[in-house]
Amino acid sequence: MTGAVPTCDGWLFEDILDGYFPLRESLRQCLIRQRAATGLFVLTYAPILHLPDRPGDAPVPLRLEAEVSGLVRRLMMVVRLDETGQAELRGVGAWRWHHGDSAAALTPDTRLAEPAFVRGIAVAQDVDGCLWRLSGPDGFAQSWGFDASNGIVSLSEAVVSAGDSSPRADLVVHAPDAATPAKAAQMKRDWQI
Repeated sequence: MTGAVPTCDGWLFEDILDGYFPLRESLRQCLIRQRAATGLFVLTYAPILHLPDRPGDAPVPLRLEAEVSGLVRRLMMVVRLDETGQAELRGVGAWRWHHGDSAAALTPDTRLAEPAFVRGIAVAQDVDGCLWRLSGPDGFAQSWGFDASNGIVSLSEAVVSAGDSSPRADLVVHAPDAATPAKAAQMKRDWQI
C-alpha cells in the first residue's frame, strides 16, 4: 500500500447477534442497529449450525444431527454493507464441527445455533481493508484485524492482530471516547480466552 492510510471516526460496541439466521444476516442486522456501514467483530464460543439445503429465512429444524452442529472457538470478521444493504464479510477463526470433519468450511451462510455476544469496532462509512489501527485518547493505539482474505479462513491460514502494537494498517479508526482503552482491553481478553 502506498500513500497515506485512510482515517475515519469510529466507536467500540457490544451487542448480541441474533441466533438461527445465517451469520451474514445476523451481522447485517447488528451493523444496522449500530448505525454503521462497516464493522470489525470479535466473537468467541458460539454454537453453530450448517444447514446448506435450507433457505436463509427457513426455520431451524426441531431435530438436528451431529453432522450439522459445531462450535466457533474464536472468530474475527470485517463486515461491510454493500450498496444494496447486504453484508459482505471476510474473516479468520477457529471452529470445529461435531462430526469431526476439520476441513468443513465456516461460511457466511452458517447459522448461529443461539444468540451470541459480540464485541467490535464500528465506523459509519463504507471502508475497505481488514487491518485496522485503533486510536483513542491519551495516545492509546492498538492494531486489530488480519491479512486480507475472501470468505472465512482458518487461523492457521492468516496473520492476525488482536490488540497488539503493530504499526501496519489499511485504515486508522479514531475512537475518542474515554472508555475506548477499557473496551479494547475487554475485546482483547475475549480473543485470548
